[in-house]
Amino acid sequence: YSERKYPSKITFTHDDEDRDRNYADRAISAASQWTTSVYESRNGTSNAIHRELRCSALANWINVEFGSAKVGGKYIPDWVFDAGDSFCRGIVAGYLCGDGSKKGGSGANGRKYDRVNAKCVYPSILPQIRDIIASFGWGWAGIRYQRASARYGRNCRDLWQADWSGDTARILRGLMGLDRLEQNPRKTADRKYHIQDGMV
Repeated sequence: YSERKYPSKITFTHDDEDRDRNYADRAISAASQWTTSVYESRNGTSNAIHRELRCSALANWINVEFGSAKVGGKYIPDWVFDAGDSFCRGIVAGYLCGDGSKKGGSGANGRKYDRVNAKCVYPSILPQIRDIIASFGWGWAGIRYQRASARYGRNCRDLWQADWSGDTARILRGLMGLDRLEQNPRKTADRKYHIQDGMV
C-alpha cells in the first residue's frame, strides 16, 4: 500500500500468470466492501501488472496496525495471536502467497520436493510467521540472516530468510492453493517405535 502518513490506496504487483492473478483476485475480492475503485495498468517493458485499490479506510488501518516501511518498519501486531485460527491462517497464507517462493525445491537428480521459502527485510515478521505456523503444530523453520551488502549489482538491506520442507511445506503449499510437488513423500508420521532391552 502507499507509504504515506495517510495512505489512500493498496497496490498489488504481480506477473501475468493465472496463479499470480488468482492471488490478487482473492485479495481484491476480500477488500471489495472497503474499495471505491480498482485500476489496472501494465509495465510495457516487463510482464508485471499493477492493480491499485482506492480504499482509504482499509489502507490507513493497515498502516496503523501493521506498520509502515517509512515509520518504524512493518510487523505483525500482538493482537493477531489472539484473533483466532481462521484469521491466523489467513495471515500466514496471505504473507506466503505474497512474499513466499512457490517453486518448491529440486534435488541433485532433478526430482522436485515440497519446499516453501520466504524472505523479509523486517526482523520481526518471519519469527512471528514461524511462531504462528508452529502454534498450529505444523512444524518449525530455521531463520538465516544475511547482513546488508552489495548484491545483485545494488545495495541490499539486511535480510532474513525462512525455509520449510517436508510435511510442513506440504501443509503450507495447500494453504497457498498449490499442488504437492513430491509424489512419493517419505512416510514418517506413521512409523512406530518400540523399546526393547533399552534399545529403540
